[in-house]
Amino acid sequence: MPHHAVIREQKETTKVRICFDASSKSKGQVSLNDLLYSGPNLNPELLRILLKFRIGKIAMCADIQRAFLEIGIKENDRKCLQFLWGQDNGTCLHLEGQPIRALKMKRVPFGVNCSPFILAATIRTHLKKYPHFEVTHKLNDLYVDDFYVV
Repeated sequence: MPHHAVIREQKETTKVRICFDASSKSKGQVSLNDLLYSGPNLNPELLRILLKFRIGKIAMCADIQRAFLEIGIKENDRKCLQFLWGQDNGTCLHLEGQPIRALKMKRVPFGVNCSPFILAATIRTHLKKYPHFEVTHKLNDLYVDDFYVV
């Protein structure tokens, strides 16, 4: 998968984030996203979340840090998430003539059309284990990796 660094230049110091492009394709070819089933949308309706802000006086929001990268990919599924890496210069776009390795993603990448479904399904699976906690039902309103409560 093609990927590039994303740097927020507005800040003096910033973490480098990797953005994957699973929608890229060669001329006359299909992309990884073309071949993957994205899964059903498990996110709550955005309008419902926005309307909740009109109910109470105080609202709270939170974010799961690096949410996609917190989910591991099973060993036998990693073959579907391979990318080429030039051993001498991994940032080089022209890999001709240099040693190349095929690497496999071990975590859910951002930029693949099924990643939001995998994240939501994983969170729901874990929430079902703890139905007795009061906060569990509120966490079902996560929108991707963002939590809003009023």
